[in-house]
Amino acid sequence: MQKAILAELPDDKREEIIDEHGLPAVTENTITERESLYDELGEIREQGVAFDKEESVRNIRCVAAPIRTDSGDVLGSISVAGIKGRVQGEFYKSELPERVQDTATLIGINTK
Repeated sequence: MQKAILAELPDDKREEIIDEHGLPAVTENTITERESLYDELGEIREQGVAFDKEESVRNIRCVAAPIRTDSGDVLGSISVAGIKGRVQGEFYKSELPERVQDTATLIGINTK
């Protein structure tokens, strides 16, 4: 998911991307205001995981985490998406994020 990577980019690169692509609404849940996006990106940096709350596709939720090298550079991200009815509650808020973060860490460790 893009927010997991966007949260880790330097401010100038993030601004450049948003200036070029804008924040067009894809669903009624899409974040379309910079201030709201920046607030969420701050939360993503703190938590180490991003949530897509039907922002890209209606009835689809997603959890993503950045993949980092040993030196902390971000290579990309890994995500899991599912139908809203199956991706909810503690599974969505706790269990799935933990699994995604663990997997991102393993991939980062094995990247040489």
